[in-house]
Amino acid sequence: MAIRRIITALTLALTLSVSLPALADEANVRYKQGLALKRQNKLTEAIAEYEAAIRLRPKYAEAHFALGNAYRLLNQLDKAVVAYEAAAKLQPKAGDVRANLGVAYYKQGKFDQAQVELEAATTLNPKDAMSWSSLGTIYRELAKKLAKANDPRSKEIEAKSIAALEKAVSFLPKDHQMLNNLGVAYRQAGKLDQAKAKFLAAIAAAPQTADYHFNLGAVYRRLQDQDNAIKSYSEALRLKPDHAGANYDIAVMYSQIREDEKALPHYKKYLELTKGKNPAMDAEVEAKIRALEGTPEPTASPSPSPSKKPKTKPKFYK
Repeated sequence: MAIRRIITALTLALTLSVSLPALADEANVRYKQGLALKRQNKLTEAIAEYEAAIRLRPKYAEAHFALGNAYRLLNQLDKAVVAYEAAAKLQPKAGDVRANLGVAYYKQGKFDQAQVELEAATTLNPKDAMSWSSLGTIYRELAKKLAKANDPRSKEIEAKSIAALEKAVSFLPKDHQMLNNLGVAYRQAGKLDQAKAKFLAAIAAAPQTADYHFNLGAVYRRLQDQDNAIKSYSEALRLKPDHAGANYDIAVMYSQIREDEKALPHYKKYLELTKGKNPAMDAEVEAKIRALEGTPEPTASPSPSPSKKPKTKPKFYK
């Protein structure tokens, strides 16, 4: 009996010693098949391979991370977060994992969790431009939220946003998206000359991007440089005629300089593009159009002693 037990134990040990490496090898094969499918943009098939790899090796951190990336590309953020969290638990010192988890949290609106992950990512991988850029964007959104609440901490967070975005640009000085993000942060902080310089650099790197011209126009408008503002908005509209913000802002600019015949078609285009999204804005723009066309304002009933409404300052899209 004792000999039989020993033989059984040895057989089991040999079986395990063979099967565990075999499972690991098969998991690696399925993982690599998933990567190949992802390169072919066959994301659903790639996900099936990653999940097979994880079933074979549940602690396969790379497979969890790749699974998160595939779900993110399919815009299935909840599933992406679950996969990234599993990868981060297995490899807490992997900067790329923490960065992607942070960005996924940000897209879910979980700013506090996103900030924690991206701060960790920049600590773990201090030369990763994308992590710094994402962290700077989160700081910028947080600063905006604090400013709306009249929280004095907004200035401190604004400074952190600019510092993080400057760090990102220092690693990728010709990346137009990072230059634009930095310009937006400077504009939000009221540092208009710095914002203008960054938007001009972004345009130099990617001159066909309408949003960059629009952002530059907004800076010129705040600097009261009407001519350059109109030129920038016009270029944004040449590149993207459906740009709602540029249509609205250029209409207001033309109204300011009494070129109403040029303002009118842009107000109409803006309304065509956005009608129904913001009823209050719809009503405001419709009133502007009626005023420019000389159409009387609709009234529910005639008033015996009408009073003139005070003129309001034009509002801009940004």
